[in-house]
Amino acid sequence: YAVLGAGFAGLSVAWNLLQLSFKESDVCVDIYDEVGIGGGASGVAGGLLHPYTPKAKIQWHGAECWKESLNLLNIAEAALLKESQSSSSIIRRRN
Repeated sequence: YAVLGAGFAGLSVAWNLLQLSFKESDVCVDIYDEVGIGGGASGVAGGLLHPYTPKAKIQWHGAECWKESLNLLNIAEAALLKESQSSSSIIRRRN
């Protein structure tokens, strides 16, 4: 699979493709982005991750989406920590 964009949406698509694929299927996901991970709009969208509307009311499915967003951030942080402690990682930068 090829995912265009390494912002919140693109990385979420890539992660879910890998999670929903069969382990023995040998799925490969390549992520393409001109400016790198979080280098575009997602990198400056400080208020994007919250469960509220502009009128401070909870969004439809806001709490559920907030929980899933935090879960993905925790997974990403754990993967980065694991990568820094190991020389063999499934996370690799391609040129």
